[in-house]
Amino acid sequence: MPTMLERIQPALAARDSSLDSSALLTDATLESLPLNVLWVPRSCGLMTDLELELTESHDATDLLRMLAGRKVTAQTLLMAFRKRATIAQQCAVEDAKACDEHLAKTGQPIGPLHGLPISVKEQISIAGHCTNAGFVAWASNACQEDAHIVKSLKKLGAVVFARTNQPQSLVHLETSNNIYGATVHPMNRNLTAGGSTGGEAALMTMKGTPLGIGGDIGGSIRVPAALNGIYGFVPTPGRISGENVVVPAQGCDSIVGTLGPMARSLRDLALFCRAYSSSRPWIEDVSLIPSDILCPALGRQLEPGLPLRVGIMLDDGVVSPLPP
Repeated sequence: MPTMLERIQPALAARDSSLDSSALLTDATLESLPLNVLWVPRSCGLMTDLELELTESHDATDLLRMLAGRKVTAQTLLMAFRKRATIAQQCAVEDAKACDEHLAKTGQPIGPLHGLPISVKEQISIAGHCTNAGFVAWASNACQEDAHIVKSLKKLGAVVFARTNQPQSLVHLETSNNIYGATVHPMNRNLTAGGSTGGEAALMTMKGTPLGIGGDIGGSIRVPAALNGIYGFVPTPGRISGENVVVPAQGCDSIVGTLGPMARSLRDLALFCRAYSSSRPWIEDVSLIPSDILCPALGRQLEPGLPLRVGIMLDDGVVSPLPP
């Protein structure tokens, strides 16, 4: 029987081989890293002014306008975020090329997310890659098929270019496992990035991705979003497909979790919700609730003069929450 280290090594090798060699930091830089590493991409000298501008100054909504208006190509944008994140696969580069070729040939974007680089939580399967959900025993768990959410993103024109760390077994407010180790906060490496979608939150805080997909069952999107100063949205279960998403104890009755978007702006969350609903995912995944709008109120402006209303259920007839 292979030892734990023998199980881990192939997963680490696969991760390391996906790093962009042009974005590897020098030993001197690594040895003198400050606790706050947000400015390392700008100070290390590895990124061009254009790459810095693309990754730092625009949210996903702006980037999609630039792609559709041919102010930037999908390949240039992917390379900028790939360098920033230092993780990408060959298939993602081919997807970006296909986006550029389609736009050049037809004059029309593939879909509402045309050419946009998007990262996803590690538990979200990508065909041809291993998905371990943080479990050493699953370190070599090769996926034969994309998760449904990945298929939907590609259909909408997005380029899924990276997967990010999560804790073993999920349902944890920090992000650490015995394969990839701990994900720390980019603003202070002595602190946690939160969990369980801490990898997405940390990468977004480093401006290594414009839009990400996480998972939440008890705060796994909300907590990292709060700790990192970004936006996260947890839709009602049954709205975003969890097909081919690796979770522990699959098939057992439990609290129902859900996938959801993480972004740099509220309008990007609304953008994802509109785009995803437009793909009509419930036609392929019949467990989903048909809904043309994932969240009608998300991104909508309040009418002038009307107060904001927040609904609170103090007692549902079964459970009464304790006072704070």
